[in-house]
Amino acid sequence: MFRGVATLVLLLLIAVALLLMQPGPNRFKQLQLADFYLFSPTKQLALAQHYWTRNSADYSPVLAEKWFVRAAKNGEAEAHYQLAHLYYIFPKISGLAWEANVAMATDELESAANSGMLKAQNELADILFKHDNKADKIRGLDFLARAAEQQDIKAMMRLGQLYCTDHDILNHELGRRYLQQAAAAGDKRAPLMLATLYRQGSCGAADMEQYNHWIEKAAADGIAEAQLQLAKLYLDGNGRAKDQVQAAVWFYRSQQADGLYQLGRLLQQDESLFAKVKAEVSAGFLAEQDYADSIVSCFYQATEQGHPKAAFAFGVLNLRHKDKELAMQAFQIAKDAGYPKYAAELGDEQAKQDLQTIKANGLLAFFGLQG
Repeated sequence: MFRGVATLVLLLLIAVALLLMQPGPNRFKQLQLADFYLFSPTKQLALAQHYWTRNSADYSPVLAEKWFVRAAKNGEAEAHYQLAHLYYIFPKISGLAWEANVAMATDELESAANSGMLKAQNELADILFKHDNKADKIRGLDFLARAAEQQDIKAMMRLGQLYCTDHDILNHELGRRYLQQAAAAGDKRAPLMLATLYRQGSCGAADMEQYNHWIEKAAADGIAEAQLQLAKLYLDGNGRAKDQVQAAVWFYRSQQADGLYQLGRLLQQDESLFAKVKAEVSAGFLAEQDYADSIVSCFYQATEQGHPKAAFAFGVLNLRHKDKELAMQAFQIAKDAGYPKYAAELGDEQAKQDLQTIKANGLLAFFGLQG
């Protein structure tokens, strides 16, 4: 009997010991997770990201690093990328000196980039170009070229700009080629950039035929600055036949202050132009208003954008309609911008005419001018 009691007591003690050895709830959870994720790189990465999530109750950069390292060793490119950021943000975790830690973080980023990861290739190129030495710039170009091969428009644009402007690596032909690739891939900035380069001759020889081609492409894509330039080309007959209707249409489409001002002036000079332009547009004030109101809208909207010439023109319209209060408000905007005084001194013909309007309406004192 004694032996039986002793056996029961021993079993009871073993059971108590086993219970005491059980981990707490959080530790038990970690053990379960560790066992579950031990052999799966994908799940190791998921666990690392769980610990790396700032709003997680389990947030722990130390544990995140542990599991990112395991996932990276097992071939997870995203783990290399995340490790690079972790080491940049928490340099003490690596236990290395500052420069060694940065080098290790950059190595992790390069591992991700070498796997073909676009974001890593672009980020690494940015870092290498910040080193501002030719050798690292050439390495940066290589990673950008890899990204461009994957049809990454950001990389194409960056390569185009760098080859056109960075004196360590100038290659005008490649610069234009990458910008053309970006344009073909649908980037809206590239055509205007190409037009500007061809007009200025800042990436190879100037070429007005190419400028006209690319400015028209950019305008058709809805780029306001390009639409304004195209309108002026039609107005001046530069590289194409003069066409006031097309000039007016593109001024209107740009909705830019100077475009609206120029449109207002064109309509004032030729009333027959209004019907022709109206037939070309389908929306906005020009499609909805009559001739007189459209001119008012042109000058008013340009004034709202701070255009001093338009403000003066809007003031003159209101003087003619006997609304002196509104006219003086518009004139104040022009006066505050130094118009028409300084523009007239620089030879602006419209400003000279506007000076005569000031004299004729007894506004010299208001504009601070002498007769």
